[in-house]
Amino acid sequence: MHLSPTTMLSGLLTLSLFLLTSTVRSAPITANRLINGLYYVSIQYSDFAAFADRVPNEPDSPEAQFVVDKYREYIKSQDTSQIVAPQSQVPYSEAAQYAVLATTHFIVLEDRRFVTALHAKVDSFTREQKKQIYQDLVAQYPLQKTLFDFTKAYSPDVNDIIVADFGRLNEVLNETVKAFETRKGGGDGG
Repeated sequence: MHLSPTTMLSGLLTLSLFLLTSTVRSAPITANRLINGLYYVSIQYSDFAAFADRVPNEPDSPEAQFVVDKYREYIKSQDTSQIVAPQSQVPYSEAAQYAVLATTHFIVLEDRRFVTALHAKVDSFTREQKKQIYQDLVAQYPLQKTLFDFTKAYSPDVNDIIVADFGRLNEVLNETVKAFETRKGGGDGG
């Protein structure tokens, strides 16, 4: 049986979320395990950005629908209620905290690249696709906040570094949400 790269990545993402949620609730999570889980999330956004970049400039393409479907699938698979910050974990070493931040930084960069690619291709989606992407972009705000809070909890001594990363991601997300919101009511492609 041959699995597509997207299917494999979705599986890895599910596995990483399982590792994060099950371990956080029962025992302290190792820095290596946390970094691996975060890394798989960054790969997902990297793929989304590549898919969005390949969407042609005219609406109603199979590539556009693929991006809409995969992003919808990803957003629906996220259950932030299961991700909780550590209660009494001994802080990681400073080196491990920087590694957590570096991995989160990569997630934020890839997420920002994806959202920017969506913004650049806003007119390449049909009205219905724009509505769906708009809803999924709005649903990304709590995911972003959860990742921010989670990262701060696991890297308390060095978390000031990520504030600028998330601030810029939030700006780009706001701009893209606005672009899809203003164009989702128009005709196909506009």
